Amino acid sequence: MITEKSNVLVLICGEYRTFDVAINHSWNQFKTLPNFHLYFSTWDFSYQGNDLLDIHYKEDIKEESIKKYFDKEVYVNVMNLEKNMPNHNISHSKTLEYSNDAVSIHLRKLTEISSQGEYQWDYIILTRPDLLVSDIDLMYDYKDDTIYTPYGALNDDNIIHDTFFIGKSKLMRDFICYLERNNAYEHHRLKNVQNNRIFKFNQIPTLQTQIIRPNCRNINTKLTFKIAQDKFREYDMEKELIFNKLYDK
Repeated sequence: MITEKSNVLVLICGEYRTFDVAINHSWNQFKTLPNFHLYFSTWDFSYQGNDLLDIHYKEDIKEESIKKYFDKEVYVNVMNLEKNMPNHNISHSKTLEYSNDAVSIHLRKLTEISSQGEYQWDYIILTRPDLLVSDIDLMYDYKDDTIYTPYGALNDDNIIHDTFFIGKSKLMRDFICYLERNNAYEHHRLKNVQNNRIFKFNQIPTLQTQIIRPNCRNINTKLTFKIAQDKFREYDMEKELIFNKLYDK
């Protein structure tokens, strides 16, 4: 279990997206951790678009875009997408191409920086900016050989939902190193990691997560998991229609 003496490293990486919405509902959960340290790596531009819903949300991201939400010191790394991925033809489109390569760049930077500090981490959490997170169970019996995911993250036969991972420090270091070296932080590739028994995963029954889409920005009520799930399905309908058209050809 996570005690008052436990040092917890929280690594957040990927596009900023709806972090400003998520922070108001979820990221305060990390404040329940007795001694957590947060390292955040993202790109300097965020774009989420949906023609079906006429949503085109664009924002320039700076360190202050993230730091202003915390009352403690956090490490923030903001990188330029084109500069750091010069070998790819990248534009700020609705879907970031070569996302596996992109996340590996963030993981490499976070691993490098978090290894330089004075702390010896007991637990490491790896997650993304745009996530609704329920209570983190401090009393859960975290095994040395197991990486833990939210409830439902392992239910699909073809994917592992790439949202939230927590485990003992040494195992998580090995896991993150593997993901970075093999560009494996993608839900189908994560499932292959499990199927090939490279790492062992298990679900925490009390931990729930939900990706927040930008159509949650203007709701006139408190954002709940049910609303976030409904909005997620509404937003991703465009992706499903595009996929079906391509598949039909």
